[in-house]
Amino acid sequence: MTYPDPALVVVAHGSRDPRALATVTALLDEVRALRPGLDVRLGHIELNDPPLAETLHALPTAGPVAAGLLTAGSDAAGPDAAGSGGDGPVAAGLFTAGSDAAGLLTAGPDAAGSGGAGSDVAGSGGDGPVAAGLLTAGPDAAGLFTAGPDAAGPDAAGPDAAGPDAAGPDAAGPDAAGPDAAGPDAARPDAEEPGGGGVLVPLLLSRGHHVRHDIPAAAAAATRPGRPLRVAAPLGPHPLLTEALHARLTEAGWPGGAGAGAGHGVVLAAAGSRDPAAAVDTRRAAALLARRLGVPVVPAYAAPTEHTPTTLPAALRALAAQGARHTAVAAYFTAPGRFATQAADAAPGLAAAPLGAHPALAALLLHRYDQARTTAPVSGARGRLASV
Repeated sequence: MTYPDPALVVVAHGSRDPRALATVTALLDEVRALRPGLDVRLGHIELNDPPLAETLHALPTAGPVAAGLLTAGSDAAGPDAAGSGGDGPVAAGLFTAGSDAAGLLTAGPDAAGSGGAGSDVAGSGGDGPVAAGLLTAGPDAAGLFTAGPDAAGPDAAGPDAAGPDAAGPDAAGPDAAGPDAAGPDAARPDAEEPGGGGVLVPLLLSRGHHVRHDIPAAAAAATRPGRPLRVAAPLGPHPLLTEALHARLTEAGWPGGAGAGAGHGVVLAAAGSRDPAAAVDTRRAAALLARRLGVPVVPAYAAPTEHTPTTLPAALRALAAQGARHTAVAAYFTAPGRFATQAADAAPGLAAAPLGAHPALAALLLHRYDQARTTAPVSGARGRLASV
């Protein structure tokens, strides 16, 4: 028996800024280009159409069919052939998920404390194709990089400040490979698992209420027999996000090579959250970027909360206390919107664009999708995250 691959349902927050929907749509096109044949759909938590619930209920239900019943050739089946429409079973080969670009992601699933990527993750360009072998290092782990105790000066913004060498004791160099690292010809992650249904991948950069509650609840409500739903982890922190952040800074005029060093610093502007785990994730993202750039990186938040209190002006003061005379703002946002505009307006110098439809972000969506395919589907009672 064989099953269709589950759909990849990208879950975006939604925005009143019309540029956001256009950007997310372009990002999904990048995902489809990386994995031809994969059913990629979009659902929003709020503000934009289609709403997530509508996207999930539109997913077909499917059961197994005998392999070889239909072939995927253009003349393989007529309009009345089994599996050609509706919610009936799908023939083997009719839907194929494609494969990752050679060597694009060789890291295994997230594993706490497993160590991670060195400072020279390959490539720093703009929106061109992602180079083969982009990730050869171990998986992004909870605690992959943590800010060192000396990362900030005496007036820095407390634990949010990250220096260029702020790596945890398990951090490894660029040749480190995680225990689950696999080459481009590795078996599909769900080779022995039934497919169909969908995998919800949050287009969100850290843990928080939407990731912990809203998205799993939507998946549980839409689960039906023959339509299993799984929920992936949020995108960050991850070296592929570091890659995209570096590219956006370079596009904005950040000096390359040895041009950035003493006297330079970066503010990583994020949204803010009431969930303390979001602050942890953003600090780790800042540490990854600091390691990549070789300069201090301090997180700041467009909507400060008790757990994410540092404003952008406070982060700039923290960098100045460390001797930074040339600062830039990196936009830790997936698409244009109010927070991204607010951060750019507060930047005294360079202000990078949001991550947008960068190929590294598209590759990361597929990576989270592949990870979640090996997990148990959510139950009808409550959703369950693949990894947090």
